[in-house]
Amino acid sequence: MALMTFYYYYYYYYYYYYYYYYYYYYYYYYYYYYYYYYYYYYYYYYNIYYYYYYYYYYYYYYYYYYYY
Repeated sequence: MALMTFYYYYYYYYYYYYYYYYYYYYYYYYYYYYYYYYYYYYYYYYNIYYYYYYYYYYYYYYYYYYYY
């Protein structure tokens, strides 16, 4: 009986830590890709912002140069 109790707790903790590390790596990669795409779109729109910024900057620069 004691041997069966030993195997019971052995497999209990085995599956317990198995699912623990399973969900641990699951959420780890979840947040990893979350922040990956977050910074991806962040720099994407950030570059678009500066693209139009310098576009209008040179636009008004040449406009000023042309008319004045």
